Amino acid sequence: MRYQIQRLILKNGNLLKEKDLESECPVLEADIAPVVGDTMEVTAFGRHFPVEVVWGNWPGREHDPAFVIRLRVKEI
Repeated sequence: MRYQIQRLILKNGNLLKEKDLESECPVLEADIAPVVGDTMEVTAFGRHFPVEVVWGNWPGREHDPAFVIRLRVKEI
């Protein structure tokens, strides 16, 4: 599955949108794309930190393999 982080809410409350993340969060490949509630590690802006998926891919949904799932995540 292909997915990309579209929005990122940082602990300090800043919201980074797709234009801010374009070079930091490319389209990624995974056997199973993360679903809402999953946690994962992100490297962006010289930092490595955990995030939680809050919107974008719900459990039980199936997507065409060519489809890019856009995720919204928050720093935890």
